Amino acid sequence: MNPVDKRYLNCREAATFLNMSKKWSDKERAAGRGPRALRFGHAVRYDIEELVRFAESRAEGPIAA
Repeated sequence: MNPVDKRYLNCREAATFLNMSKKWSDKERAAGRGPRALRFGHAVRYDIEELVRFAESRAEGPIAA
């Protein structure tokens, strides 16, 4: 299944979605700076809509066309 077809992504899929490494994702989550994560037992998941909001909140200016 294509990760984009799912609502919740695991850590590796979320990092890929943001074009970052899993190590970056793990460090940002541990420091409280990354996208908001959900826990289902021991599983950490990310809502795709939250990942989009997180990415958009980091925009630094207009995107060149």
